[in-house]
Amino acid sequence: MLNQRSLTLSLFRPLEIQAQIDTDFAMLLKLAAEELRIYEDNGVMDIASLVAFKNRFEALAARKDISPELLSGAAGPKELSARCDLRIQGMSEQTRREQMFALISDAVGSVPNFRAALDAFAKALPRDPVAIRFESLLQSDADLWLQVDVQNQFVSTHAMDCTTLSPLEARKYVTEADAFLASNPAFPKKDELLKIRNYLEFVGARIDDAGEPILANIQDMMDRSRMEGIFVVRSKDGTRYYTSETPTVIGQGKRVTLKALPDWTVAIGLREPVNPSLGFDLALVDVQLNKPGDEWKSPEWILLQEMKDALLTINDQTWERVLLQLLERVATEQRQDPIFRYVFLDGLLRTLAAGSPAIQEKHAITLKRMSDLQLGAINPFDPKDSATNMRRRDAAELLLKFPDPREITEDVIKARDAAGKLSIGGRYRWVGWLHRETTGWTCAASRSINVLPEGELFVFTKGNTETAQFHRIGTTRGIPPVTETAAFMVEGLPIYFYEP
Repeated sequence: MLNQRSLTLSLFRPLEIQAQIDTDFAMLLKLAAEELRIYEDNGVMDIASLVAFKNRFEALAARKDISPELLSGAAGPKELSARCDLRIQGMSEQTRREQMFALISDAVGSVPNFRAALDAFAKALPRDPVAIRFESLLQSDADLWLQVDVQNQFVSTHAMDCTTLSPLEARKYVTEADAFLASNPAFPKKDELLKIRNYLEFVGARIDDAGEPILANIQDMMDRSRMEGIFVVRSKDGTRYYTSETPTVIGQGKRVTLKALPDWTVAIGLREPVNPSLGFDLALVDVQLNKPGDEWKSPEWILLQEMKDALLTINDQTWERVLLQLLERVATEQRQDPIFRYVFLDGLLRTLAAGSPAIQEKHAITLKRMSDLQLGAINPFDPKDSATNMRRRDAAELLLKFPDPREITEDVIKARDAAGKLSIGGRYRWVGWLHRETTGWTCAASRSINVLPEGELFVFTKGNTETAQFHRIGTTRGIPPVTETAAFMVEGLPIYFYEP
């Protein structure tokens, strides 16, 4: 009944009263619209203020005594309220985006959490262009990010001075390096790792497959020489007569006699000497210059004692040094029979070459020459054996071509020092993610990258290649930090800081 009465009254309201009501309403609407325009032009808006504007326009639109034409149209309170509502919705979505961006930044450092944060964004805002890029990125690159963790873990456990490893440790390192490179072919320090791996392959060769030191080969060579306990009378023309008993000096020091060993079988006691004894004028004999009691000891016997004593001192750290000292000792020895010098030198050099890459790389010709000499069936105890004398001359000529042992030592030391300086150290620390803002690319992170030391920033992706690798995108001191643009830059990619 009341509504009917109001309608009846409005029909009979004087025009001047309606005009005044509309004028007052128009002024209020204009004032509210102007305030909204100024607020919008200011550029800094918040949802609470927009809700207040919206409520203000809705209140105006709810008035019952206003002419209909003032309530409708683009400038009417209903449209202005709808405009506020659109802005509120947009700001709500932007706030939601920013909140989800913050969750992505908080997930930096954990591949599972980061993937989940990207996936949540893509599902929450499926029509957002960024969400579409995130979804594509998750399909193309997400599995690659675990490789960075694998690489960092490998570096943390394998960044060491490789020259300190034992042969067993070296073999383990080589096996692990091979497996790692097979699954991480784009490892940034691949070249350095390969050099370390190749050096350690030689260190690992210092033991055999059963884990026994290859020095046993030298010991076997010394045992087979049968020179321990052997004396020698050497004439000044170089002829040697070996004996298993100390030579006797008779005739007031004018003559030396001995029971010469005609061959190996007598030396090892398989049969008795055929020749009872030999005698020489002492003036024609070159007496061994050594400490008293060793005058007649063969140089081979003396060297064998030195070698055995030296081999007892070898450990993982002195392996090269001790063998190089023995090599130099044998190479500079002049009193030994060239045949025995060759046998000892060949055994030492080959053992060193098996465990030191520098010898195989720089002295391959010498190794080849040594292997070309075939001793065959010889009898070094018989100075008149023609076949042995031919081999003796061959051995002597070969020894003349042998390089200066100091050169070999220098090469080995240089190779060892170079290997000791190799490093795969340094890791890629995950510090943020690649985000595209209106001003350009940036490193989004929950913590400012300004706290990082000066260094380079990278992303790890395949891009347009078949293999994932690190691509430099800027520096921590760059303005802006992300300065590079390329096809491989995709929003959402993790950003890594390289720590040397």
